[in-house]
Amino acid sequence: MRARTKDIRRSVSGKGGHFISLSGHRSARSYRILYLAALLLAFLVQAQPVRAEPTQRQKETQLDRQQRLAMQRGDYEAAIEHGLAFAKLSPGNYLPAYNLACSYSLLFDRDNGVKWLRIAAERGFFLAASSLRDTDLDALRDHPGYAEAMAIIRANNDARLEVLKPRIDNAPLATHVPVGLDPQTPAPLIVALHPYGGQAKPMVRLWEKIADEVGAIVVAPEAHTPYAGGFTWGIMEHAEYTILSAIKRARKMYNIDATKIVLTGFSQGGSMSFYVGLRHPSLIAGVIPMSGHHELKITPVPKSAPDKFPRFYIMNGSLDGAVQNNRRAARDLEKAGALVKLRIYSGVGHALPKDRGRELRTALYFALAR
Repeated sequence: MRARTKDIRRSVSGKGGHFISLSGHRSARSYRILYLAALLLAFLVQAQPVRAEPTQRQKETQLDRQQRLAMQRGDYEAAIEHGLAFAKLSPGNYLPAYNLACSYSLLFDRDNGVKWLRIAAERGFFLAASSLRDTDLDALRDHPGYAEAMAIIRANNDARLEVLKPRIDNAPLATHVPVGLDPQTPAPLIVALHPYGGQAKPMVRLWEKIADEVGAIVVAPEAHTPYAGGFTWGIMEHAEYTILSAIKRARKMYNIDATKIVLTGFSQGGSMSFYVGLRHPSLIAGVIPMSGHHELKITPVPKSAPDKFPRFYIMNGSLDGAVQNNRRAARDLEKAGALVKLRIYSGVGHALPKDRGRELRTALYFALAR
């Protein structure tokens, strides 16, 4: 027997209403089944998760991560691929441009490296000191376009600093003045710099006793970048201005002996004392870095020390990570003709020695040439 052909056709009720008839049968039950099936299908469609298109920020974050991970594993071709996509997606962002400069430099593609360093600068990149110490850019240093890119970066840094100067110049300045100090007699000035994540007041307390002994005024500026309940010196050029501003303010407020300004600091503060002391040798009489680090690329030691040059009393523990750096700095300074005392404390890590009072006193007397 031939099977009956199934068809779907529309039938008309006596009042003109429509209903679906399967295989020629006008069935209300069939209508209900189809209606329920349609409802179930609609529910299932709505229940399926709909994947939204990633936002601009999500795309940028993903490309940034891919670029950085590729650089970390040394796959600079992949880093360039992701970086180019990131730079195109985010045309105002200097980060992918700077990392592209690093990747091209590491592949010794100097022209593209300088090209992207300049693009980073034109997009607002401003970390001049970081660029100088970034070994990824070493292949670009003698390229004709490198100096031009760095000039733009320095100008960006200067512009940001101008905005910060009023805040820095009016920030609180932790100070200690010895009791009974004769205001008519010029006093030595100790500028004490806090560590990474530290604060100013503990640095003042560290030096109070010895300052009273020698009749010195202590000032401790505070960095303006908050970190972990304290502050970090952050951008070196901005930190430098903060330190010089503190010295200028102290000289306005008190009768300071301009030939006896001593700069000291612990950890990151010690690193900053190296930095500022070497950049302003005619201003600073003595530098006492404690567990600091000398940035050779940023502040190289001169081949020959000028007539006005600080004395250096370098303090570090034998277990500190910067001890070899400090040994090298001491050798370079001595070779240049500077007066240097290097103190390495056996068994001490990133900390001050146990007999800190005696060591600080010895250091200050050396710095002041007493």
